Amino acid sequence: LPHLLEILTTATNGKLLSSAAGCIQHLAYNQDHMKNRIRDIGCIPILVRLLQAEEEVCLSALGALRNLSFGIQNNLNKIAINEAHGVTLLVQLLKSSDNFEIQELVTGVFWNLSSSEQVKPELLKRALESIVKYIIIPQSGWKGSQVRSDIASNIQCTTVFRNATGCLRNLSSAGLEGRQVMRSCHGLVDSLLFVLRCVQGKNDVDNKAVENSVGILRNLSYRLDSEVSPEHKYGQTDDWRSKGLGGGQFKRKDMGDDIKKIKKNSKKHKGKENATPLPEHTNGVGLLWQPNVVRVYLDLLLECSNPETLEGAAATLQNLTASNWEPAQHLRESVRKEKGLSVITSLLRMTNDSVVRATAVCLRNLAGDAKNKELLGENAVHDLVKRLPGGEGADGITDMTIGAIISALLELVSASPETARRLKELGGIGRLVEISRSTDVYSGQCVHISNRLLASCWEIRELRKSIKNEGWNIAMLQRQAPPDRSDGLEYDETNNQFKASYNTGLDRTNKNRHRSPGRALSPGTMSPGSMSPAARRVLSPSGYEANIHGRGSEHPTMGRAATIGRSFEPNFGFSRVEDYEMGRGQSLPARSLPPSHPLNSNYGVADSWV
Repeated sequence: LPHLLEILTTATNGKLLSSAAGCIQHLAYNQDHMKNRIRDIGCIPILVRLLQAEEEVCLSALGALRNLSFGIQNNLNKIAINEAHGVTLLVQLLKSSDNFEIQELVTGVFWNLSSSEQVKPELLKRALESIVKYIIIPQSGWKGSQVRSDIASNIQCTTVFRNATGCLRNLSSAGLEGRQVMRSCHGLVDSLLFVLRCVQGKNDVDNKAVENSVGILRNLSYRLDSEVSPEHKYGQTDDWRSKGLGGGQFKRKDMGDDIKKIKKNSKKHKGKENATPLPEHTNGVGLLWQPNVVRVYLDLLLECSNPETLEGAAATLQNLTASNWEPAQHLRESVRKEKGLSVITSLLRMTNDSVVRATAVCLRNLAGDAKNKELLGENAVHDLVKRLPGGEGADGITDMTIGAIISALLELVSASPETARRLKELGGIGRLVEISRSTDVYSGQCVHISNRLLASCWEIRELRKSIKNEGWNIAMLQRQAPPDRSDGLEYDETNNQFKASYNTGLDRTNKNRHRSPGRALSPGTMSPGSMSPAARRVLSPSGYEANIHGRGSEHPTMGRAATIGRSFEPNFGFSRVEDYEMGRGQSLPARSLPPSHPLNSNYGVADSWV
């Protein structure tokens, strides 16, 4: 290493510099102790300076930096690259070079750096705009209101596009400030949604670039009701101020002579008090909550078999339907009108724990709409009960997912005696009683919410005898101690929901999570029957709508859980970024790996009966 450092410091011959940088690249491959030694002797600033050298030397330096910055445990190397002004020089290189190899290596380094919490702010400040302008927009095929037909007909998700979206996926987990910066970045949301529309129906929905795009949109859809400004929500500033619009509600500022008109509108929008038609957004951040975006995610759920993408799409719908503001009400209705309730419910039959959990919480949010609640009560309870412990589909389900399933059941059973009876007929009462008793097996949150659901069923007099026969009575709820918070799953009793996880870490292990003996985590792969989109297509040609009698009114909405995806390393889902040929460093072809992350943020999915 000292000899290589001397060459890099004193040599002027391009071939010699390129060979020395190539040696460091290979010494750093899969050798964490060697990466530390290379950093300690001061090689990283020298390699960063070589980014300004001739192309051959630059390629070798990029390969070395990419290897040095790879790995969760090599965060100090990522910080060192940033402190040597590496981000600035990488951005300049991205702007000035049309060489595909350079673009691939630059975006690969960006992806590695983006997993560091300390480097994310610098990437958001200096690299985000350039990545979107020079990579995301051109390679997505989106170009303002016009579409480049040559790309739109055959989207090519290149390794450069994959790397760039992987970097942005990590950046979207950088908290509120990061989400705000990315939402305001021109063309980002438009391009990603355009890609998702173009790849559908072309047998290309399972690739890593699509997964990354969904992960970004999932994170940017997090807490829209509280994080998006009124100007973006309701149109121009003058418009929303003149109409008295603001916050999370649509209100008229001056009743005046419009009382009759307001009364007429209130009858028309029964259950949607103070509702005002939403402005239509044709570009920018407003596209995130337009009703037509529901179709994009539902089509992904129908066609995709990648569990990461399925979880991300379901979690995006979960986020979009999670709040009290007006767009969430419209989106809950849009899911039903697009016959998406059955599409989402069918994901409960998959073996992937994360997909099942996102699906359960999404269904709970969708039940905030009275019609959805009725239809889900008739058609989804069977699949929910089946995944509870004691059922044939309970293998591989973690406590957090069990809690999400019970929470969804509680929402459906509440004020719905018919659904409670159906729960009893399907054997759900006995399974819930078993969970409520097993305080040494299940987490405090699972036990607590099980008791709450049993208490809700207890209110129906004809069910009390069956519940008593299973060994439970209302006194057990009254004697129950508050659930502990040691397992990281915090339950909001007031709103019947498990609070969102803010874990932006890279560790996917289930620390402190209670599991019953014999229950293992999902292996990360799905059986052919449950994974195949064709196997999840059609339950009933007529859909749910045929079962509706009367319009009913909207169910009062409550605060609902939203999730944000995690930050993750680029080795999650494709070949290791350290697999290079000497000198150049081409990565291996993409390969599918078991899911290992979600969020982004911090970091969030068919049959058809509606």
